[in-house]
Amino acid sequence: DDDIFDNFLIIDLTKAVLCNTCMRYKVERTHHCRICGKCVLKMDHHCPWLANCIGFNNHKFFLLIQFYGFLASSIILLTYWKVIYYNFNKESTSLLKCWYSLFVYSCNLCLFLFLLWLILVNWKLVFFNLTIIENSDKERFPNSKALNIYDLGKYKNFCSVFGGNPLLWLIPIQS
Repeated sequence: DDDIFDNFLIIDLTKAVLCNTCMRYKVERTHHCRICGKCVLKMDHHCPWLANCIGFNNHKFFLLIQFYGFLASSIILLTYWKVIYYNFNKESTSLLKCWYSLFVYSCNLCLFLFLLWLILVNWKLVFFNLTIIENSDKERFPNSKALNIYDLGKYKNFCSVFGGNPLLWLIPIQS
Protein backbone atom coordinates (compact mmCIF):
# COMPACT_ATOMS: atom_id res chain seq x y z
CA ASP A 1 0.00 0.00 0.00
CA ASP A 2 1.32 3.44 -0.92
CA ASP A 3 2.44 5.78 1.79
CA ILE A 4 0.13 8.79 2.07
CA PHE A 5 2.98 11.27 1.98
CA ASP A 6 4.30 9.84 -1.31
CA ASN A 7 1.59 11.83 -3.07
CA PHE A 8 3.15 15.03 -1.81
CA LEU A 9 6.72 13.95 -2.49
CA ILE A 10 6.05 13.75 -6.23
CA ILE A 11 4.79 17.34 -6.46
CA ASP A 12 6.35 19.02 -9.43
CA LEU A 13 8.46 21.82 -7.97
CA THR A 14 8.72 23.42 -11.41
CA LYS A 15 5.10 24.42 -10.88
CA ALA A 16 6.00 26.27 -7.69
CA VAL A 17 5.18 29.95 -7.91
CA LEU A 18 6.06 32.91 -5.80
CA CYS A 19 3.42 34.00 -3.31
CA ASN A 20 2.59 37.66 -3.94
CA THR A 21 2.05 38.34 -0.25
CA CYS A 22 4.76 36.55 1.72
CA MET A 23 7.24 36.42 -1.21
CA ARG A 24 8.06 32.73 -0.71
CA TYR A 25 7.75 29.82 -3.08
CA LYS A 26 4.51 27.94 -2.77
CA VAL A 27 3.88 24.52 -4.27
CA GLU A 28 0.70 23.12 -5.79
CA ARG A 29 -2.39 23.17 -3.59
CA THR A 30 -0.94 25.87 -1.37
CA HIS A 31 -2.90 29.05 -0.76
CA HIS A 32 -2.06 32.16 1.20
CA CYS A 33 -4.37 32.94 4.10
CA ARG A 34 -4.66 36.68 4.53
CA ILE A 35 -6.01 36.26 8.07
CA CYS A 36 -3.19 34.01 9.34
CA GLY A 37 -0.60 35.71 7.13
CA LYS A 38 0.97 32.48 5.88
CA CYS A 39 0.79 29.96 3.07
CA VAL A 40 -1.01 26.73 3.96
CA LEU A 41 -0.52 23.40 2.16
CA LYS A 42 -3.78 21.93 0.85
CA MET A 43 -5.68 24.82 2.40
CA ASP A 44 -9.38 24.10 2.73
CA HIS A 45 -10.48 27.36 4.34
CA HIS A 46 -9.86 29.66 7.29
CA CYS A 47 -12.23 28.65 10.08
CA PRO A 48 -13.23 31.64 12.22
CA TRP A 49 -14.65 29.37 14.95
CA LEU A 50 -11.35 27.58 15.37
CA ALA A 51 -9.34 30.73 14.60
CA ASN A 52 -7.07 28.70 12.34
CA CYS A 53 -6.64 27.56 8.76
CA ILE A 54 -7.86 24.11 7.88
CA GLY A 55 -5.27 22.41 5.71
CA PHE A 56 -3.04 19.39 5.32
CA ASN A 57 -1.98 19.19 8.97
CA ASN A 58 -5.37 19.50 10.66
CA HIS A 59 -8.05 18.49 8.13
CA LYS A 60 -8.70 15.18 9.91
CA PHE A 61 -9.27 16.95 13.22
CA PHE A 62 -11.68 19.42 11.64
CA LEU A 63 -13.73 16.58 10.13
CA LEU A 64 -13.71 14.67 13.41
CA ILE A 65 -15.01 17.75 15.27
CA GLN A 66 -17.94 17.79 12.86
CA PHE A 67 -18.51 14.04 13.21
CA TYR A 68 -18.41 13.96 17.02
CA GLY A 69 -20.52 17.13 17.26
CA PHE A 70 -23.08 15.53 14.95
CA LEU A 71 -23.01 12.33 17.01
CA ALA A 72 -23.51 14.21 20.29
CA SER A 73 -26.25 16.35 18.80
CA SER A 74 -27.99 13.21 17.49
CA ILE A 75 -27.92 11.59 20.92
CA ILE A 76 -29.38 14.71 22.51
CA LEU A 77 -32.01 14.95 19.77
CA LEU A 78 -33.06 11.33 20.32
CA THR A 79 -33.17 11.48 24.13
CA TYR A 80 -34.16 15.03 25.12
CA TRP A 81 -37.68 14.75 23.72
CA LYS A 82 -38.57 12.79 26.87
CA VAL A 83 -37.85 15.89 28.96
CA ILE A 84 -40.15 17.97 26.78
CA TYR A 85 -42.86 15.33 26.93
CA TYR A 86 -42.54 15.13 30.73
CA ASN A 87 -42.58 18.94 31.14
CA PHE A 88 -45.62 19.45 28.93
CA ASN A 89 -47.64 16.63 30.51
CA LYS A 90 -46.98 17.53 34.13
CA GLU A 91 -49.44 20.11 35.45
CA SER A 92 -47.05 21.58 38.01
CA THR A 93 -44.44 22.52 35.36
CA SER A 94 -44.18 26.27 34.83
CA LEU A 95 -44.63 27.83 31.43
CA LEU A 96 -41.05 29.14 31.60
CA LYS A 97 -39.68 25.63 32.12
CA CYS A 98 -41.74 24.30 29.20
CA TRP A 99 -40.56 27.14 26.98
CA TYR A 100 -36.95 26.68 28.06
CA SER A 101 -36.90 22.94 27.36
CA LEU A 102 -38.49 23.52 23.94
CA PHE A 103 -35.94 26.28 23.22
CA VAL A 104 -33.02 23.98 24.12
CA TYR A 105 -34.43 21.25 21.89
CA SER A 106 -34.92 23.70 19.02
CA CYS A 107 -31.35 25.02 19.34
CA ASN A 108 -30.04 21.46 19.31
CA LEU A 109 -32.15 20.69 16.24
CA CYS A 110 -30.63 23.70 14.46
CA LEU A 111 -27.13 22.58 15.47
CA PHE A 112 -27.91 19.06 14.26
CA LEU A 113 -29.08 20.33 10.86
CA PHE A 114 -26.07 22.63 10.52
CA LEU A 115 -23.62 19.84 11.36
CA LEU A 116 -25.43 17.51 8.97
CA TRP A 117 -24.97 20.08 6.20
CA LEU A 118 -21.27 20.50 7.09
CA ILE A 119 -20.73 16.75 7.05
CA LEU A 120 -22.46 16.33 3.69
CA VAL A 121 -20.39 19.09 2.11
CA ASN A 122 -16.98 18.49 3.67
CA TRP A 123 -16.96 14.70 3.73
CA LYS A 124 -18.07 14.57 0.09
CA LEU A 125 -15.05 16.69 -0.81
CA VAL A 126 -12.77 14.29 1.12
CA PHE A 127 -13.89 11.41 -1.08
CA PHE A 128 -12.99 13.42 -4.19
CA ASN A 129 -9.72 14.79 -2.70
CA LEU A 130 -10.84 18.39 -3.14
CA THR A 131 -10.65 21.36 -0.83
CA ILE A 132 -13.39 23.94 -0.48
CA ILE A 133 -11.20 26.42 -2.36
CA GLU A 134 -10.63 24.01 -5.26
CA ASN A 135 -14.32 23.08 -5.35
CA SER A 136 -15.41 26.72 -5.40
CA ASP A 137 -12.95 27.42 -8.23
CA LYS A 138 -14.49 24.50 -10.12
CA GLU A 139 -17.98 25.94 -9.56
CA ARG A 140 -16.93 29.50 -10.46
CA PHE A 141 -15.29 28.46 -13.70
CA PRO A 142 -17.42 25.60 -15.05
CA ASN A 143 -16.19 26.08 -18.62
CA SER A 144 -12.56 25.49 -17.67
CA LYS A 145 -13.13 21.71 -17.87
CA ALA A 146 -10.54 21.31 -15.14
CA LEU A 147 -10.02 17.69 -14.26
CA ASN A 148 -9.35 16.74 -10.69
CA ILE A 149 -5.80 15.44 -11.06
CA TYR A 150 -5.60 14.76 -7.32
CA ASP A 151 -8.43 12.19 -7.29
CA LEU A 152 -6.91 8.81 -6.36
CA GLY A 153 -10.18 6.94 -5.85
CA LYS A 154 -12.51 7.25 -2.88
CA TYR A 155 -10.62 4.90 -0.54
CA LYS A 156 -7.16 6.41 -1.18
CA ASN A 157 -8.61 9.92 -0.98
CA PHE A 158 -10.11 9.08 2.40
CA CYS A 159 -6.82 7.53 3.56
CA SER A 160 -4.91 10.62 2.49
CA VAL A 161 -6.79 12.57 5.17
CA PHE A 162 -7.45 9.93 7.85
CA GLY A 163 -4.38 7.72 7.47
CA GLY A 164 -3.88 4.17 6.34
CA ASN A 165 -4.79 2.44 9.62
CA PRO A 166 -8.60 2.03 9.97
CA LEU A 167 -8.24 1.59 13.74
CA LEU A 168 -7.02 5.20 14.01
CA TRP A 169 -9.53 6.83 11.68
CA LEU A 170 -11.90 8.05 14.41
CA ILE A 171 -9.21 8.81 16.96
CA PRO A 172 -7.98 12.44 16.92
CA ILE A 173 -4.28 11.70 16.52
CA GLN A 174 -1.95 12.33 13.61
CA SER A 175 -1.66 9.05 11.73
